[in-house]
Amino acid sequence: PRRAAVIDAQPPPQPAVPVQYNLASLYLCHPHNSMYKRMMALRFCSVVIVLVFVLVVAHSYRLLDSEQTLEVSSEAVVLVPEPLAQLPALSVPVPVSVPSARYSTIVDLSSPLQWYQINDTTANLDAETIYRRNFVKQMMKHSWDNYVRYAWGKNELRPVSKRGHSGSIFGSASLGATIMDGLDTLYIMGLMDEFKQGRDWIADNYSLDQLSVDL
Repeated sequence: PRRAAVIDAQPPPQPAVPVQYNLASLYLCHPHNSMYKRMMALRFCSVVIVLVFVLVVAHSYRLLDSEQTLEVSSEAVVLVPEPLAQLPALSVPVPVSVPSARYSTIVDLSSPLQWYQINDTTANLDAETIYRRNFVKQMMKHSWDNYVRYAWGKNELRPVSKRGHSGSIFGSASLGATIMDGLDTLYIMGLMDEFKQGRDWIADNYSLDQLSVDL
């Protein structure tokens, strides 16, 4: 019984390695074998590829370091311009004289002091041109009459609502901008009554004291 127990306690025997396997291993590891040569060549190529990759990565890092160094050095250089020579201060203020413009001092075209006489060319115009000229004149008078009726003294007339409006580039002051812009047109078209009407309003009411913005 003791002998049987000892036999049972022993580990099972390992299977024997076939002789063909050992012979195959020896055959593959033989230096004169073509497959062995291929394996060694593959290992050599793998080592070369790894070395080349490491060299490329190291070279790229060196380039990055050099570029950063150049950027820092370029930023560190600060060009200081030479100070400009100061202009001498004016000790005496320059007087500014603005002559007052009054309508009475403006030379009329009918005055004998004029430099050039403008001749009336109405006689040389054809019927179609005269018709167009009178039509434009009537449109100007129509616009002026409606401005006088609905927005006299305001900067502009709103044609839809027929109300005066002064909240434009001139601010909230009623400067009669339409009157100022229309005087020369009225004079050229020969609408002298309307021209005198606008001139009188400017002489009596035009003032920049109420202006809240810069023109």
